[in-house]
Amino acid sequence: MPVPSLPTPTHTSGENMASLLAPRRDPIRSGARLRCQPNSPFLLWVDPLKSSSWEVVEIDGKPVPVPVLAQMTLAAGVNGVKILRQGETKPERAYEDEVIRRTGRGQSVLDPAREIPADCLPAGVAPGGYLREAPCELLGKSGVFNLEAWQIPLPTAEGERQRWQWDRATMNRWRAWLVASGQVPAPAPHILTHLAAQLGERVEQIQSRSMNEDVKAKKVKEATARAALAAQAAEVAA
Repeated sequence: MPVPSLPTPTHTSGENMASLLAPRRDPIRSGARLRCQPNSPFLLWVDPLKSSSWEVVEIDGKPVPVPVLAQMTLAAGVNGVKILRQGETKPERAYEDEVIRRTGRGQSVLDPAREIPADCLPAGVAPGGYLREAPCELLGKSGVFNLEAWQIPLPTAEGERQRWQWDRATMNRWRAWLVASGQVPAPAPHILTHLAAQLGERVEQIQSRSMNEDVKAKKVKEATARAALAAQAAEVAA
């Protein structure tokens, strides 16, 4: 796979950011800057050979295995990212060796510029890849905050730290599309079988704990539902 290149920066304007914020009584900061400090861009990746890299979600009433993605921060000296020489014009030079190493180990590193299908994006979010950015400011530090397309900023008043809401439904559709489109290899049947067994053990662990009975009942119900979905997916894949 080609080494991913970062999309051309397109700063989210205050007007566009404001359109994502639902009205509320508390005052919103002028310019709709996120209440967080600047951070580094990142690539999303997954190791599809590990059962811990998968979960099963329900999409349109069916159990669907989707990858559990992690962020590879693109900061010099972190995750094998190099410090570029003065005058270097291609930012991917800093991380291309690490991407090659990861893909050589069977990991999937996702291209942040590859456009996401429209039905896999939250309502009101512009077309594009998974890596987005918006102006931010906190504790005297201002700049750009890099975030994922499904990470919707909630209205935040002066003095508060930024709060978020994740659109899990469209993100799950996108993760399923990653597998369907071949960007992430589908999990082998034995991986799903192992995952289902692990989730079954998780239910037993919760049942054996000493905790508030109402809390336990809720946790058992949630864990049982996840285990059942995984078991169905493993049966289909077998």
